Amino acid sequence: MEVDLSAIRRNAQRLAALLPGSRLLPMIKADGYGLGAVRVAHALSSADVWGLGVATAEEGAVLRSAEYSGRIVVFSPLPSRDAADIVQGELEPAVTSLEALEAFGRVAAGAGARLPVHLEVDTGMARLGVPAGSVRSWASDLARLLADYPLTLASTFTHFHSADSDEAATRAQWAEFQGALTSLRDEGIEPGLVHAANSAAALRYKEVAADVIRPGITLFGGGEASGEPVVSVFARVLDVREVGPGQTVSYGATYRTSERSRLATLAIGYADGVRFELSNRGHVLLSGVRAPVRGAVCMDVMVVDVTAIPDVRPGDIATVLGRDGEEEITLRELTEQCGTIEYEILTGLSPRLPRISVESGCPCRLRERRGGGGPARRGSSGEGAGVRALLGVPGRRGARVDGRPDLHGLQRRERRVSGRDLCGARGVGHGRRCGRPTLRAPGDRDGRLDPDPSLRDVQAGSVGVRPGAGDREHQSRR
Repeated sequence: MEVDLSAIRRNAQRLAALLPGSRLLPMIKADGYGLGAVRVAHALSSADVWGLGVATAEEGAVLRSAEYSGRIVVFSPLPSRDAADIVQGELEPAVTSLEALEAFGRVAAGAGARLPVHLEVDTGMARLGVPAGSVRSWASDLARLLADYPLTLASTFTHFHSADSDEAATRAQWAEFQGALTSLRDEGIEPGLVHAANSAAALRYKEVAADVIRPGITLFGGGEASGEPVVSVFARVLDVREVGPGQTVSYGATYRTSERSRLATLAIGYADGVRFELSNRGHVLLSGVRAPVRGAVCMDVMVVDVTAIPDVRPGDIATVLGRDGEEEITLRELTEQCGTIEYEILTGLSPRLPRISVESGCPCRLRERRGGGGPARRGSSGEGAGVRALLGVPGRRGARVDGRPDLHGLQRRERRVSGRDLCGARGVGHGRRCGRPTLRAPGDRDGRLDPDPSLRDVQAGSVGVRPGAGDREHQSRR
């Protein structure tokens, strides 16, 4: 799985340019929407963001342990036992009750620290926050606690429930929120920065952009205000076989061939985040051509029809999400086929997929072509080169382990890759370290991959393959 850090930065910069009066508070909860919160945080550190949003104290602690020094707002309510961790980690909690606010105040006072807090107002979600109609009765106690303890009301915020589909409801929520802010000011409480909108809401209704906007999925290539694609997912071809008409495929025999066909088995399944709903419905890309999924997606593998792509061989790389030549499989396409939302697709990508960070425009993202002037291998526009560079697969020559073809990937190398921030460790076409600056991740000594010297000249590896995956018959049903 490739994560394009440059695309994340450009998406943030685009939003900032479109909404120059508002600061950015990117939401990178759920491990940065599944992409890796640390790499996303550091990618955004040059985008002049006001802070970062997470869901839990633990998520904030991970960023602090990776030496992220910017503001971190924890949006989910926290039990009082987490107050010490919040203060010690210099995190900033959202508060939804007076009891929680007092607990944070006591811990901050005991630590001799001033704690910024963020007040959530409920204007229609019925989920969290002080009901907008109760703010006036709540305000005097809030003022007392802010005066008694070393607390600063850094911001006041709400959530829109239907900003992308219901203008009347959004404007009604905004009006109710304005009433709550007035109630605070009438009590002498300055609400701090005001925020309510994600990027889609802010672009639709500029007046609700306010002081801060909270972009999330848009930064990662999704949402109504779609930016540049950020994520690409790849899988290696494990097996290619010819079958006759009437051949059943995968569990449940939900697909039966109607003619002589060539089927390829890919080393990726629903345990890696490929949705089961793509069974007999989805596609992957091989050599820039769509290959339909045949039969049920399995836990560790899936089968696609490559009859129309006659040169597919074991060891080739398929694109499950992303671009290959002129063809592209987008987040939107996957959500429509699966009947879900883009957030679920991204956050559902399993930790079994190694995350490989790439920088658009890096010279190590050169693409090679097949011999004989044939079509570009996996396209020529740069997508997927980080995976290829890391694995060292410029041609057809496959690695051999213990005298046998290594179709499932080099296990030691994969374990080194997972969770690292890399920039194409060995560039296709120049056979050496890229040398481009990379980012520090927990456990990295210098932010770069340090391949085992014994693997230096090996020309194949694993993409979307776990150690040992495919080495034995798939034993369990979904």
